[in-house]
Amino acid sequence: MKLLRFQAEVMKIWRQFGLLLLLWRRQAGKTTLFAWMALRWMLEYPGCLVTFVSASLSVGGEITSRVAALIWDIINEVRSQAAESGLKLETNADGMSTEDYLEIFATGRLEVKIWHSSAICSRLKVIAPNPATARGYTGFVLIDEIGWIDAFRDLWDAVEWIAARDPNFRVLMATTPPADDAHYSYELAVPPEGLSFDANPAGHLYVS
Repeated sequence: MKLLRFQAEVMKIWRQFGLLLLLWRRQAGKTTLFAWMALRWMLEYPGCLVTFVSASLSVGGEITSRVAALIWDIINEVRSQAAESGLKLETNADGMSTEDYLEIFATGRLEVKIWHSSAICSRLKVIAPNPATARGYTGFVLIDEIGWIDAFRDLWDAVEWIAARDPNFRVLMATTPPADDAHYSYELAVPPEGLSFDANPAGHLYVS
């Protein structure tokens, strides 16, 4: 996969931060990056769990279908790469029709496993963006389009602890700017007072 400039920058720095929030424009490759990061973590950390919280599951319709198709294409590409390394990738959608796959994705029941041995597998779970669904996991966390998740503060209170139990775990979130500053993602992302930004095609990194 040829990385876009924004994606390549994240690949360089993600290990430096326990929490990384990407404020990106639309169609900048957020979901593509998330799918690749999830599968990369699964390959790199045998036995880990990656929880992918997708706002598209609460939106439905065409957006969910596009995200599901994108993730499925990336899964199949990584499946080939894993096989070359002697690993096995399987999902609970293998052998399903397109309609059945879209249904388990849209209902937050998609699960992907990479088997490192007969006893050790890494897992990816795609879940809906609500606190009740998010509780009880531990591992890496990806949350897409947080600025468009209703009651995101409640969701954040649930998922923050998923990655807090091991210093290797990371939380990676992304969003286009929220509709107004009442959304909790605005509070998370607001830059320090007085900070200014010069034009930079690669973007800017700051600690909020």
